[in-house]
Amino acid sequence: MVAVTAPVAIDGRVRAYIELELSTAALGRVLSTNRDSAVALQVMLAGGTGVTSAGPRFPALSAAPATGIVTTHRWRYTAREVPEAPGWYVVAAAEPPSTFQLAVQPTQAAILGLAVLMLAMAWLASVGTGRSRPRISPPSNWPGPRPNGAPGRTP
Repeated sequence: MVAVTAPVAIDGRVRAYIELELSTAALGRVLSTNRDSAVALQVMLAGGTGVTSAGPRFPALSAAPATGIVTTHRWRYTAREVPEAPGWYVVAAAEPPSTFQLAVQPTQAAILGLAVLMLAMAWLASVGTGRSRPRISPPSNWPGPRPNGAPGRTP
């Protein structure tokens, strides 16, 4: 449980105090919903103390999290300060995929296979014709002699 007392001000004067209690277990359940299994989420305080988390465990950040994407301990972190609660951060962390893991995903594997097939077909076409690029004959109204020895058009 996290408890806090907040003042209620009316016309600039404090009129009452409200005590708020937040169940960290309920907060953890909210974090667990609709979350990718490879992503870890944690609510933490500015000093680096974790309040609650969901997902795989990741190494704790040594100090207040920096906003943006940070890579450390072979993990990628991103943090965002909760606007309504200064000093509270929501941190998402995940291990970056390796090059091999990216290559074996279905879409990337299909594109990679297609690229290799096209490269092989281009190589076979160049080897089969004996030259690396097709020869383009000049147009019929070419003024000079043609490469095959036939005369060109005379002006």
